[in-house]
Amino acid sequence: MTIAALLAFVAAWVFALPEGYWAVISAVVVMQSNIGGTLGAILDRMMARSGWLAFHLAVAHLRRVETRVHVALWHFADRWGRVRPGGIELRLNLTHALLADIVAAERPSVTLALSTLRERGLVDRDPDHVWHLHGRPPGELDDVRAQAAMPLR
Repeated sequence: MTIAALLAFVAAWVFALPEGYWAVISAVVVMQSNIGGTLGAILDRMMARSGWLAFHLAVAHLRRVETRVHVALWHFADRWGRVRPGGIELRLNLTHALLADIVAAERPSVTLALSTLRERGLVDRDPDHVWHLHGRPPGELDDVRAQAAMPLR
């Protein structure tokens, strides 16, 4: 009898569980010890996904599409961007359609929003599909992150 089985048997006896429960408990304990790393990775992935969904919902609640796109680009720049003399370089192949999905808008609206941001000197994209962000991050970025971090009510 393994230690896990013995502990499961004692737990079943102490809590007066029906006969046979100790076998189920020991099987779960042994299985958990064998797949513990996998289970931890799955839980980490679930937490990361829930954080992304919270951020996505917070961005979607911003009123203007230009603001949504600008906030999303700066959010990605914080994670994957590189500081260059001319601003932040973001080497992500984000199409207008993909950005539209991210910010909960239609593709033509995102194209118009990017044109507006480009005219204001905040964002541009070079022929190699590299995004360049200029200036400071939008103030709404901190608000969106705070809203995404809030617990559900």
